[in-house]
Amino acid sequence: MNKIEPGDRRERLPRWLLDCAARYTAVFAAGWAITSAVAPRMFDTEASHVGSELPFWESYWGWLSNGPGAFAMVGLPSLFMLLLISGGRSRGDSGGFRLKSGMLLLIPLWFTVSYGLGLMQLTMAATQWAFTFWLMPLPVRESVPQVVEP
Repeated sequence: MNKIEPGDRRERLPRWLLDCAARYTAVFAAGWAITSAVAPRMFDTEASHVGSELPFWESYWGWLSNGPGAFAMVGLPSLFMLLLISGGRSRGDSGGFRLKSGMLLLIPLWFTVSYGLGLMQLTMAATQWAFTFWLMPLPVRESVPQVVEP
């Protein structure tokens, strides 16, 4: 793991938040594309009989077009959570910070419970955790015990 020394450019808050926001937005877009693929098929409102489903690709594009709304419901609150937790990013160890961040980033998924629990929520939770544990910028200096030389 590369060390981040005090005063390093990567440790400054505005740069870290910008880096976080850019990475999170890209991860959310990829996660929503996967979520759209595993989502249940949309119903065909123009069909003459009830319960007619759209073909996969039409349903996929329908879910994919809901991405901006999903970002407003899940992505923006998640970015706000990142803003709130950014104060503790240089205290403690990176594992504890990432675990706390991962738990907090699951909170905005409650907005999507109205879609029903299932594979959609599982893929969005996996997206949030993938960002938290693998793609969130590492702004934390590891706590190094002070060694007293005799």
